[in-house]
Amino acid sequence: MARILYFDCFAGISGDMALSGLLDLGLPEEKLRHELGKLALEDYSLEVIKGDKAGIGARGLRLKPGGQEPAHRHFSHIRQMIEDSHLEEGG
Repeated sequence: MARILYFDCFAGISGDMALSGLLDLGLPEEKLRHELGKLALEDYSLEVIKGDKAGIGARGLRLKPGGQEPAHRHFSHIRQMIEDSHLEEGG
């Protein structure tokens, strides 16, 4: 059975918003951390925050770089990191 998630981001979406939305849809936090570990990322910490506003629950993410200033990457660098990773296609 194919699963498809369509993002209609007419005004954009940040990475933390997309990932926390996937967690709210049922992606296990351990799976997210495992898959992020397949990317060649330097030292970082990921904090999952559970919140509630006006009775509506949601999650958020805080991604903090370890040590020095975070690296600036262009799309070509990000694409290469993904291609060099061990992420499964369609997984």
